[in-house]
Amino acid sequence: MNINKFTLLMLNYKRQIVSLGIRVFVSGIGFLVSVLLVRIYDKNIVGEYFIIVSLSHLLAGGLLIGMGPRINVYLAHKHSLVDVLKGVMRKISFTLPIIILISYFLAKYIDIEILLIILPAIGLGSLLLLSECFRGQGDYIFGQLFSGGISNLIFILLLVFLSVFCTGDIYLIIYSWFLSLLSATVLGFWILKIRQKKIGEQKGKGIIFKLDVILPIYFSSLIVYCFSQIDLWVVSDIFSIEDVAVYGLAIRLSLLITFSLMSVRAIAAAKIPELFFNHKERLQTEITENCRFTLVISVIIFLVLLLLGEEGIKLIFGQDYESVFPILLIFSLGQIVNSATGPCDYLLSHTRNGELLLKISFISFFILVVLLYGLVFFKLENLLFFALVVTISISFQNIAIVTMVYKKTGLLCLPLNRKKEK
Repeated sequence: MNINKFTLLMLNYKRQIVSLGIRVFVSGIGFLVSVLLVRIYDKNIVGEYFIIVSLSHLLAGGLLIGMGPRINVYLAHKHSLVDVLKGVMRKISFTLPIIILISYFLAKYIDIEILLIILPAIGLGSLLLLSECFRGQGDYIFGQLFSGGISNLIFILLLVFLSVFCTGDIYLIIYSWFLSLLSATVLGFWILKIRQKKIGEQKGKGIIFKLDVILPIYFSSLIVYCFSQIDLWVVSDIFSIEDVAVYGLAIRLSLLITFSLMSVRAIAAAKIPELFFNHKERLQTEITENCRFTLVISVIIFLVLLLLGEEGIKLIFGQDYESVFPILLIFSLGQIVNSATGPCDYLLSHTRNGELLLKISFISFFILVVLLYGLVFFKLENLLFFALVVTISISFQNIAIVTMVYKKTGLLCLPLNRKKEK
């Protein structure tokens, strides 16, 4: 009996373990990109790179304007990939000129070439669309591989080439990044089309992305992204570019705490639309398992970081980046809370509660802005304080979302067994 229970437990966690393995690979490739950048280039270029990456991701989300969850639903119901992409392109034909215009003003404001943000924004937007299509087909493995792993692998090869044959500057770095994004996107869509031919599709279905459905999701994701990046933008305004490099690296490394969360989110994106309306009890079981899985992995990583992180950062990134460690520890606490609540935001955005997610995100963002500018107003200009208010705001946001998910759906997005009603 005990063997059967153990076997059942392993089967329940099989998808999470496979997805985690893929995520470890993707996170490792991303980590290697950070190591190469820090080792090859000085802090000025590294700081500029982090700012450009941040702004490019901001613009990339505007290309899809919240269509991701609907793409998942359409492809989960075996709609034609071509039909879905046609529907997406119709919307992008309106959003792209707006994104280019915003890029122009951003480039003027931070005094850089517009191509340095618009090219990677288009590349990232294309890669985001590709990833959503893979997830919609239920293929979370390819979804994760192409959401950063393949493109970063190509980027690493280009960085090594630049370091050997060129002196390298921010322009060559960003153009190489765009080339890697473009190459990964073309390869991914080729694979995606082949895979859909094997699983079948419904042809002749009109695909419509209604603005009243997708805009709340977009504004919610926009606020969530600004929430994750505004501290970097404020830091870049009041600190030196060298401090931006340190702070940006701490942000990147803290994401390693959540690679287990990213792995189960990839599964959840495909499973929630499929199970919510027909197999809610099964969905609750999977959500609970996901939260347990991500929390355990995140705590283990945090403990390793606590024991070895300081010397490890000095060894890998050099003495100039030793101040990353205390900032990273503070960020990591917020990411543990993030991991414990699993894919809670998907349980709102993918169950027609996007407007509620928007409200929570806006309130959390407002709290963070007040705290950040409170630090500036009282001249508490220490990077540790900035990291601390981010952690507090992340914790508030996740607790609020979990509470609303339970009220609206009856699902508990925590590593706890929900008590069954009698």
